[in-house]
Formats: sequence, structure tokens, C-alpha cells
Amino acid sequence: MLLNLSKFSVKRPVTITMLVLIVIILGAISLAELPIDLFPEIEVPVAIVTSSFPGAGPQEVENLVTKPLEGAIATVGNIEELSSISSEGSSTIVAQFGFGVDMNRATLEMRERVDLIRGALPEEAGEPIVIQIDPNALPIYQLALSTDGDLSGLQSLAEDTISQRFERIDGVASVDILGGFQNEVEVAINPNELSNLGLSVTQLSQIISSSNLNLPGGSVRNGDQEYSIRITGEFDDIEEVRSMAIPLSSGQVLSLSDIAQVNLVNKDVSTISRTNGRDSINLSLQKQSGKNTVEVSNLINEELEKIKSDYPDIEVDVVLDSAEFITLSIRAVILNTLIGSVLAVLILYIFLKNIRTTIIIGLSIPISLIASFILLFFNDVTLNILTLGG
Repeated sequence: MLLNLSKFSVKRPVTITMLVLIVIILGAISLAELPIDLFPEIEVPVAIVTSSFPGAGPQEVENLVTKPLEGAIATVGNIEELSSISSEGSSTIVAQFGFGVDMNRATLEMRERVDLIRGALPEEAGEPIVIQIDPNALPIYQLALSTDGDLSGLQSLAEDTISQRFERIDGVASVDILGGFQNEVEVAINPNELSNLGLSVTQLSQIISSSNLNLPGGSVRNGDQEYSIRITGEFDDIEEVRSMAIPLSSGQVLSLSDIAQVNLVNKDVSTISRTNGRDSINLSLQKQSGKNTVEVSNLINEELEKIKSDYPDIEVDVVLDSAEFITLSIRAVILNTLIGSVLAVLILYIFLKNIRTTIIIGLSIPISLIASFILLFFNDVTLNILTLGG
């Protein structure tokens, strides 16, 4: 067979040349269209079910939450190992499946089993959550926002505007915001004075909650037209909270500021973000499963430039851009491949001592590499460290 192929190649040089050119053209097109990523898509066959039970000890959590959930999850097919951790106030169950299992289908089946026994769990227990382990779910892009002005205002801008602009990008799954301050209304009261007025803390809390609501008011017809009525009662500013009416059992009506100190304060900070020594708002962006990291990162950079021009008073620092690391890694592998090819040609020449034979064999190396890009493209394989190394 090889002999016949050799004879055919010698007798039909034009045909062989055209076939080689077709392979090179297809390989070049495939290489240009191949998505670039650091590693191939990896699916870990592990799912986790978490649930909370506030105020319960480990033994109560195990008997009332963990064991019923374990019994339901154990009926799911293809589970190789099932383990659990019951601690104070929380339950965690880890289900390990065999490799090759469709994890989307497996987690869906787990959710169905959990829903079936949800009514058997204590009312105080939180809703069980089924999570699929995804190593590709790490943030691909992180940036920090800082300003000389109010950080709480920057927090609102990041939550209401900037994060939504990033979430509209094709390939961005979610945007998590860390750091900054959030405002809250603090109502400081004296329980003794409140008791003298015939009110309790619970009653005052209920009055404030019921006054801060938007409710539907039905509808009104006017001829052929029907209008919806909505009762707006939510507070717009701190002054409306201070001036809200508090009815007393004696028939007297006082404002909230008469019986309590009402102030706009910052919530207790649980996460602090600092960049270059300044308080900042940190945004972590995750990509959608199956999307290419480099392409998504390029779209994020384009949107980031627009945001910088729209808000010139905000300082933006890119903390993490996975595309830069991926590009550098891929370039390093390509450089090593080129060096290896050159060294292989030199060693061939040393042993063969014939420049013509060495050139013929040396040309087969890049042609075979280009041909492999065709196979990668039509098999939906990304250009990553593992495929380039292979």
C-alpha cells in the first residue's frame, strides 16, 4: 500500500501538490476559527446538596435533615460514593458519580428526589440546594472600581448600572460585587419610653413595615378602557421615614422622629476590598459554560473602555484577566513547538547528511501540524495547552 502511494505521488506530482495546498488552506482556516482556552472543558462527576437548619445542633441536623436527604439522593442512579457532613446549623451531602455520566441529567434527577421529601424536613430548615461542581466556574475577569467621592454611591452605580452592562455581554454568566458600603435606615429607640407610650418594639416594627409597601389597588374601568391602580407607600428618603405617623392607643398621633432617632447609616461591613491602598468595589465576572474565555474577555474589554469614557471620574483597575495568561501560555507552547521542529530538522540533517532529503522531511512537520488543526476544528476542540502539547 505504501509502495503504491509512493508511486502515485511520484507519477502525479501536480495532484499531490494540490492536495497538500488544500490541506494547508483548510488547516489555516481551521486555525483561525479555533477557540483559544487554557484547558479543555472538564466535567467533574460530583454534586453537592446543602441545607441550613438555624439553631440546631449537629445531631439534630443529621437526624432531621441529612438522613432524609441522603435516603432520597441514594435512589439516583450511577452514584459511586455518598458522603455527608452535619455541623451546627448546616448539612452538606457530597454525591460522586462515575465518569461519563451526564451531570446535567444527574443533578436534575437529584433535585426531583429532593423536592419529593421537602415536606418531610423541618419547617425551620432552609431550602436544599443542589450544586454541580464546575471547575470552569471560576471568575475569568476581575476589576476594581474606586473614586474620590462617596463609596456607597459607587456601590449603587456598580449594582444598578455597571454590572448590568457586563451581564448583557454574550458569554458573561454572572457578575458578583464585593466590598463597598450599603446604606440602611437605623431606628434607635428607648424601650422604656416606648412602653410608657403603650407601644412595644414588635408593634413599632410592624407599623414601620406596613407603611413601607407598594400594593396593588385593583382596577377601574372607564368605558372600554381599564386602568390598574397601585398604592405606593415605599419611602423615598430618610425624611419620609422620620415624619411617618405612629398612632398611639390613647388616640394621639406622633411622628417616628418624636419617639426614636432615625439615621441613615452604613451596614456592618463583612467584606473589605482595597486596591492600591484605596477602598474599592470589586467586580468578579464568570463566563457561561461552553463559551470561549478569550473571546468573552475581549468583549468585556470593549465594554470596559466604553464605561471608562462614560464615567471618567471613576478609576478602574483590572485585577485579573484570564485571557492574558492564556495568550501568554499558548504563545509559550507555540514557541517551544517551533524550536522543537527546528531542532528536529537539524538532527535529521546531521544523520542524513543530505539537504534535499532533510527539506522534504522537514516540510512534512508543519504540514502535518496544519492538518491536525482541521481535525481539532471539526471535533469542536479548543486550542489549549493540552491539545498544543499533544
